[in-house]
Amino acid sequence: GTTLDAARLLAAVAPQVASLGGKGSALDPATVELRFKTRPMSLPTTFLDWRVPGSGPFVRSGATLTRFDGFVLGRAGLAAVTSLGVPLTHRDHAHGVVFVTGHAGHGATGTDWKALAATAHSAKLTLVIYMGVSKVAQIQDDLLTGLPGHTPVAVIQNASLPQQRQAICTLAELQHTMAHEQLGSPSVMVVGNVLQGVAAAQLSTELAIPGSAAG
Repeated sequence: GTTLDAARLLAAVAPQVASLGGKGSALDPATVELRFKTRPMSLPTTFLDWRVPGSGPFVRSGATLTRFDGFVLGRAGLAAVTSLGVPLTHRDHAHGVVFVTGHAGHGATGTDWKALAATAHSAKLTLVIYMGVSKVAQIQDDLLTGLPGHTPVAVIQNASLPQQRQAICTLAELQHTMAHEQLGSPSVMVVGNVLQGVAAAQLSTELAIPGSAAG
């Protein structure tokens, strides 16, 4: 089905959002978030006129508005991994996949990364992490309690969009790599041994995969 192109939508409404004292960001390719200094009385007219089949409503939390436009958790992750040419599951490396958000809502306890790491290691699971950029230090430290430091990780920024960038590293190098490559939001992190082939190819050639920043 048709899905929201967050980057296009933000570009279209930027003037109206700015005039209301707000700013927008793309949480992922299908989710837009607007933040205002004060609670707006109404939505920008461009947003009201923007119609996408199956679109969902804006969710209001104080001065923050988030639109999930036909978004199904997993779409951006699937696009991210597909762009690398690897599966999320593999007979030898991963028996399943877990999609998880790295950013808990207000008042929520958030993900128990240590428990998740232990489960992923014992059950051979691939982890696909959304909205985890701001918490990457904690995510890395907690995952390292249950997963080996050499576990391959892919970070894909702007997955499936023309400006996509990505980097392959190990779990032990995750925070350093994201800072070095200047990978920020919106990014998807994929953790697991299904990435072994991509990681090995990058190491052997000392070249970044297509579209990635040089290491």
